[in-house]
Formats: sequence, C-alpha cells, structure tokens
Amino acid sequence: MVTPTMRSWATLAVLGVVFGGFQAAFAHDGAGQEEQPQAPVAAPQLKRTVVIKSDLEGMPGKQMLAWVAEISPGATSGWHYHPYDEFVYILDGAVTMQVEGEAPVTLQPGETFRAPANAAHMATNASETSPAKGMVFGLTSKGEPLAVPVK
Repeated sequence: MVTPTMRSWATLAVLGVVFGGFQAAFAHDGAGQEEQPQAPVAAPQLKRTVVIKSDLEGMPGKQMLAWVAEISPGATSGWHYHPYDEFVYILDGAVTMQVEGEAPVTLQPGETFRAPANAAHMATNASETSPAKGMVFGLTSKGEPLAVPVK
C-alpha cells in the first residue's frame, strides 16, 4: 500500500533526480529522447527535448514531465503559457525570463525560475553569441500540452 509519506518521498526523489543528476544525462547521444513540436517559435530558435514523461504512482491522471530547452543565441521562446506550474533550472548560458506584467529577470547557470500555471511568459537567450540551455519540469495532468502559444 502506498502511504502519503511514501508518495512524498517518491516526489522528492524525482525532484532530486531533476536537480541533481540531469546534467550528466544530457551528455549522451540523445537516444530515446522524444522531440516535441515547437509551437511558440521556429525549431532553429528553440528546441525542446523531453527527457522524462512518467506516471506518478498513487496520483491517478498525473505525470512528471521534464524537458531540456535549448535557445539559440539571441532567440526567444515567444509569449506562451503552460497549464501547470513550470520550474526552470538554468544549465548553460544566460536566460532572461519574464512573466507578463512583471519585470524581466536574467538567470545564470544554477539559478531557478517558476512560471505559475496559465501565466503568459517568455524566455530569451541573453547572449547574441552563445546558446542557452535549461532543464524544465512540471507536474502535469495527462493530456495537457507542453506549451500553449499566446496569440
């Protein structure tokens, strides 16, 4: 039987993997990764590679979704939102994140950002010469889109 304590430990373990071990996982050749369509921007500007899409035991209809976002030099994600809270951990480069109606914040490797569910926001590579990379994750309901462009 799965207890609430076991569920909490499982969730913490998943988050620990996200923050503690993903950088090493990205060093491989990409086998088994799932490419996602690029709704907000053209593929050369933003690439999203799903690295985890896993059901959560004891939480019917919920899944952990994690992906690597790579932004070309000077490129932006465009305004978009997610139907779930989005958490970002910057791996490489500098990324300027902005939630609609709030001041932009420029993040360096090791820094984090949270975009609330359904909040329009965008990410911009702060460098005109170097790509930027971030680990992004959220606890989603099955069937929810990865991102929804704001029109």
